[in-house]
Amino acid sequence: MNLPAIDLRSDTVTKPSPGMRRAMAEAEVGDDVLDGDPTTRRLEQRVAELLGTEDALFFPSGTQANQTGVALGTEPGTELLLEAADLLRDGRLGEVQLLGGLREGAVARHGGDCAQVSELHVPMEPCALRCT
Repeated sequence: MNLPAIDLRSDTVTKPSPGMRRAMAEAEVGDDVLDGDPTTRRLEQRVAELLGTEDALFFPSGTQANQTGVALGTEPGTELLLEAADLLRDGRLGEVQLLGGLREGAVARHGGDCAQVSELHVPMEPCALRCT
């Protein structure tokens, strides 16, 4: 059986099929603030099972997932080193500064798939941003 590819890079790349639209319209819903959405909770539980983790968390957007990851791994007033062409740096202008109180530093990549630890030894300027 050849199924069409589902490209999840963006919510505008793959359009929902009639079956997907029907599933969304018929899905059980709840209040995500009061008691949680049961369909989302089941998705999170299933992903946790697949990954062998205690829990999983669904984010409705890549931006929200990225910002949560940055917030969990940093503290306001610190510098976040990113590859020069990283999406957080190129495509999300100012988000880490505004939402995380961080300063961005760029690391040029010289081949390979990821920046190497040895490339991260770059001079960092004292951060002028102070958050209390």
